[in-house]
Amino acid sequence: MKINNLIANNIINLNKNIDFDKSISISGLSGSGKTTFCKVVSDESLKRIVTLLPKVEYRFLFSEFLKTNFSAQNITNIPLTFFLEKTSTSSNVRSTVGTYTPIFKTIRSLFAKKYKCPSEFFSFNNSKFWCKKCKGRGYNAMVECKECNSERYSDEIKKYTITCHDKEYNIIDFNKMNIFKLIELSDELGFNKSIKKMLDNMIKLNIGYLSLDRIVSTLSGGETTRLLLSEFITYSVNSLIIADELSIGLDEDSLYNMLEQIGDLSNNNQLWLIDHNNIVINSTQEKIYFGPKSGKYGGKIVDESPRPKEEFFEINESEAKDYYVFSDLEKRNLKIKELKIPENRLISIVGESGCGKSTLVNDCISSVFNKLYKNAKLILIGQNRNQSITSKSTIETFLDIKNNLSKIKDLNKNAPIEDIINMIDTNEKAYKYLSSLIDLGLGYLNLNRKIQTLSTGEFQCVHLISELFIDLNKKTLFIFDEPSKGLSQNILNKFMKYIHNILNNKNITVIMIEHNSYIIKLSDFIIDFGKRTDNIISHLNILSNSKYHDNKKKNNKNIMIKSSISNKSGIEYLKDEEVEDYFKKSENIFKGGILKNISQTARWIYGDYFSDEVIPEIAIDFESQLYSKNTFLYETLGIVNRIISLGDNVLIDDIDIFDYYNEENLCKCCRGNSVIDSFNINNIIKNKDSNLWNDLFEDDIMKALKNYNFQKIKFLFKEIKKDSKLDLNKDFSKMNPDEINTFLYGYWKTDFYDSDKKTRRYWKGIIFLIKKYMKQSKSKLKEIINSSKEEIICPICNGSILGHNNKFYIKNKDIRDILSSSISENMNILSDIEPINSVIDILGKDIKLNYDVSNLPQDKQAKLKLLEIYYSSFYGFYIVLKNINPFKDYAKKIIENIAINNKVIICDYKNINDTKENILNNDFSNYKINSFVYELFGFKKISTEINKIIKSYPCEHCNGKKLIREEGVFEGIDAYEVPCDICGETGISEKGLKQIIDGYSVDTWINGTISDVIKNNINIKDIKDIKIYSKIKDLNKKELMNLLNYLKEK
Repeated sequence: MKINNLIANNIINLNKNIDFDKSISISGLSGSGKTTFCKVVSDESLKRIVTLLPKVEYRFLFSEFLKTNFSAQNITNIPLTFFLEKTSTSSNVRSTVGTYTPIFKTIRSLFAKKYKCPSEFFSFNNSKFWCKKCKGRGYNAMVECKECNSERYSDEIKKYTITCHDKEYNIIDFNKMNIFKLIELSDELGFNKSIKKMLDNMIKLNIGYLSLDRIVSTLSGGETTRLLLSEFITYSVNSLIIADELSIGLDEDSLYNMLEQIGDLSNNNQLWLIDHNNIVINSTQEKIYFGPKSGKYGGKIVDESPRPKEEFFEINESEAKDYYVFSDLEKRNLKIKELKIPENRLISIVGESGCGKSTLVNDCISSVFNKLYKNAKLILIGQNRNQSITSKSTIETFLDIKNNLSKIKDLNKNAPIEDIINMIDTNEKAYKYLSSLIDLGLGYLNLNRKIQTLSTGEFQCVHLISELFIDLNKKTLFIFDEPSKGLSQNILNKFMKYIHNILNNKNITVIMIEHNSYIIKLSDFIIDFGKRTDNIISHLNILSNSKYHDNKKKNNKNIMIKSSISNKSGIEYLKDEEVEDYFKKSENIFKGGILKNISQTARWIYGDYFSDEVIPEIAIDFESQLYSKNTFLYETLGIVNRIISLGDNVLIDDIDIFDYYNEENLCKCCRGNSVIDSFNINNIIKNKDSNLWNDLFEDDIMKALKNYNFQKIKFLFKEIKKDSKLDLNKDFSKMNPDEINTFLYGYWKTDFYDSDKKTRRYWKGIIFLIKKYMKQSKSKLKEIINSSKEEIICPICNGSILGHNNKFYIKNKDIRDILSSSISENMNILSDIEPINSVIDILGKDIKLNYDVSNLPQDKQAKLKLLEIYYSSFYGFYIVLKNINPFKDYAKKIIENIAINNKVIICDYKNINDTKENILNNDFSNYKINSFVYELFGFKKISTEINKIIKSYPCEHCNGKKLIREEGVFEGIDAYEVPCDICGETGISEKGLKQIIDGYSVDTWINGTISDVIKNNINIKDIKDIKIYSKIKDLNKKELMNLLNYLKEK
């Protein structure tokens, strides 16, 4: 992989060549750029893949991956790359270890097979057997459901069981099982190889203790990464897998064991491991260090590790005067009579993952502390981050210092805190908070940094500071959950010094759940759980630091992980009989393997696609939709980004608002489409000399608008006037052009908070409201509106698709002017852009850069798409191209170039060089292409009769709908539908399928071929396998040509 002049956050003009045949550790100080570097590589890899889809598809499914790093286009030879991190997973309570992986679906299918009903019935997201109280969530308003005891199901489901090892198990039993138990039963349950391999990998990666019903969002960062890694190592081939801090949550022995297992498992992929732990760093074949320091002083690759030495402070092993005493602690595997925690000490809780550390802190100590110690305070640092912040929370808002800082002029909130601290009065609250962050080594952060993007350790430092200046005159117990996560040694040194200092306050006690050896070395006392056990823990020893380390054995294993990606090259042409099956398999790998693993929404949309492998394979049918409506030429081949990257001396923050792929930057009125649907407003105006409230529109229009609620409109008009001085309450004839535009098409600069209804509102324009609320009207005005409908250039952005008016100049020409003019008018700019000459060869110089390429002829769309694949510069992929023959003269050279670093498979019929569209238009012009194949043989109205059968004999499981509804396990999706696998999506019961129509069963009509209906006819030899119930337009090209020959001979 070649990385040239990369710019991202604090990384400036980074150049690096990276080999594919080595495992690599990526380390450095916190904030030095290592995670940024890896995210840029993974995001760019996935963006190049998803933007090969039609725009309407990639915008909907993968919007979070579309943000542009303008310099990342310079990366060449990029493999399929996955970045495994906590934020990759869903926060939906319906998403569990079982549903996030294929495991629970496999178990449900076993019940479905035994009881002959859809597997969806055994899902807690389906209303058939879910708990009626919590609707399968297990919780009501974050409290465990008492109706089902958080089991998610109704009692009715318990009668459905499967026998295993002479014992009956229902679906609830399986849902509660951990991975250790499941692998014991896997042979008898008949799990396939891939499921067994995944279970085995989960155990090898030290998460075998997780149960299927464990909510994914409750996993630690380390558990999440290992869950993802177990899945990707099971299914991925020839990919780059980047794992972020595998060491989190693991004691030293467990970490050594896990790295040994990874070395055995990772032969088919390349591994990059981001970590601060020396055990991980030393296990890889190559080391990349980022430094030399953090923030603006980092962002470079350095020759040696910039990690400083550990700093030590005096520990306090003396016996405490006072103790926090907790009695009768019982939860899960804990049953402890008494536990005494020494006050004013630093206590670390250590032990193997899953041994009970978090249970002790969260479910035992925390739950009773306030009752036992009413005059003391418990502060849980860094836990439940998602409950305390929103996606918009920044360091400034989290610390509640925004108002404090608003008085300071010219304060750059994107600058490092250490650069702006001197602008703040030392007496201000903001100064105390921010100077403390600098003391902790986090001065490289900025005020606008989103809280959700902080590492766990960074967030716990910020959270600690937010609590430290609150009243500490009463006793306070701070509890941290692995504060070392994401922090390099330089910050850990400062963090521990800070903790050491606050313990000078006799009221303060600190507990840390930790595995980091440095923090454990600086702890006064240690509570050691030891190894995970199934036995009840009834006693815990609190050891002094010296006693704990005297008992600890040293591990001196040497581990070296080997990993690599292999190059693929060459061109393979398939035989005619292989084309359809091979392409179907490739589509399953592409959509059911790669794309489903990128996005939660894609898991839903591509639910019908399945692959038990994640292979770098891209499948494109050149006769399917290549470009959807409103795809502009400048969006193809990354042209707009290449143009913007030519701008001189522009800050990255300024460039970001000109990212045409980022939906946040686009015009909210047209949603980045440049046009909107409108109608002639004059047709429904009653009196132009009136305002909205006094006869401006016809009575039926006002009657419809009442459904929106006039108070909302009045509220918005009032706020708009305050914000912009535009008066939308004026008589229409007296409005100025800006007021008319806003009245008709909306005010999109900002939304407004309606405090009465506790919601935010946009004014979307009167035309939008009339269109929406006249849909249900029976008024004649509805027809008048519909008859004048038209598509117009967006009046808010004037077709530029950007949602702001900022200028961006390249060679003294604003980006909007460049994109709205032709290639020839911009040659002085575009001549420096690599793909432009290739575009000119296809489309000529006079085409405008904002031309909608979905309007191009099919051959030109195909050529453009081929160029996109070539300039994506993939490495190690299988590129499967179907129906490329009609364009082979142009495609030959490009395909040869793609095939240097990728294997190209051509899925085409050798002697058919025309497109399907031409075949249908030219050769089937005498036939109705929407008609069924059976009609060509004299049968009539079979589909009508089948629809009658559906009504008379509906499938008892889907009620004739062919689909079964499930509640949304996927983030952002409330509900979705899946095919009914019992009726095969026919909607017909078994009895219905046996009914006879024109001498043949319904099952034969729906699932049969021509030879099943047309008997003893030697002329049908070449068409005998065509589905009799297919429509002519749905046949493939080979079937069409064979059918055409039959019809000619007939």
